[in-house]
Amino acid sequence: MEITEQLALNENSWAPITPVEAQTVVGALGEENTETVRILATSHRPMAAAALVDLGSRAVFMKRYPVDMVSVRELQAKHAFVNTLAKTFPAAKMLTFADGGTTFVTDGNIYEVSERAVGEDRYKNVRSWQPPNSVEDARELGHTAAKLRLAAANIPTSHQEPTSFSSPFELAFRICEGATAVREWVRQRPVISAYLHQRGLDFWADLQNMVKFSEQIQPLRAAKPQWSHGDLHVSNTFWDGGHISTVIDFGLATVNPPLADLAIAIERHSIDWVQISAGRNPRSGWPDAAKAILEGYCSQCPLGDEEEDALSALVALSGMEFDLMMVEYAAKIPDPALADWAYNIGFLQHNQWFCSDAGTEYLHFLRATVTK
Repeated sequence: MEITEQLALNENSWAPITPVEAQTVVGALGEENTETVRILATSHRPMAAAALVDLGSRAVFMKRYPVDMVSVRELQAKHAFVNTLAKTFPAAKMLTFADGGTTFVTDGNIYEVSERAVGEDRYKNVRSWQPPNSVEDARELGHTAAKLRLAAANIPTSHQEPTSFSSPFELAFRICEGATAVREWVRQRPVISAYLHQRGLDFWADLQNMVKFSEQIQPLRAAKPQWSHGDLHVSNTFWDGGHISTVIDFGLATVNPPLADLAIAIERHSIDWVQISAGRNPRSGWPDAAKAILEGYCSQCPLGDEEEDALSALVALSGMEFDLMMVEYAAKIPDPALADWAYNIGFLQHNQWFCSDAGTEYLHFLRATVTK
């Protein structure tokens, strides 16, 4: 698929938050003077409408979800994690509404509001699968991923129902258990199940390339699961000079193995999926970014032997389930073209690449780098 087509499919299609809408939400926060509320900027990020909102005395970040896309329970669990994390880690805290909760529901939508991020929005126009501007920024991102892991280690987790707004590794661990386990995973996700049936897809056959990677990550099952960011890309960071001052957008926060955010960060920043999916150079990417992210991470949180052995396989699996969640998200909108892109390119083509000559070389590079 051509690059312009891919980028167009991933544009934000939600109607922007209006000033009147923002006034209603700000009023629910308990703010008395809502007449001065104005929209400073509208977010271009996909999957939800969002805006930077001026309250007069301060600015906040507001996000809106349709009620049929995400639940109040899911969002409030993530908010509780973020607000606990923010005590020891630079995350933008979620604000509390007048009723004591961190969500506000009205007119078929759920709203959340967070503090304004501190620092420079250096990567606001950078899309996923684009690298940091420098090796130094990549190293700082890895360092921050490690700090997040350590800060989240003892924060209580909660059971998560399957949802479009997550970046889990459940399927990654279950593939090697066989077809019955995979069928059960699909059964628990009726929207994905319906999509597979409508398209006549053989999901189990499409997973065969990934069985070997699933086998290689099994030792990570022994680690205690913990909250992860789920999308630790530079576009979700603010900066103060050479340091990350705030991490934002925990909308894909998921309970995962502790190594999850490192694997996701490496995959998001070192493989040029847009070029590869367009049929251009199959080796297009930024290996120096992967190396620097890993260096920054290990300077703060050295990997154990089992983590070293499993990391490259976890990277290969890191986008798989998110792309399937995108199928569900697109089917709900509905956007059949986006659903097909998420499955055929995001899920299937990316998986196949990791078993190609170029993908095999990339994974060999990661293994050599992590064991140095």
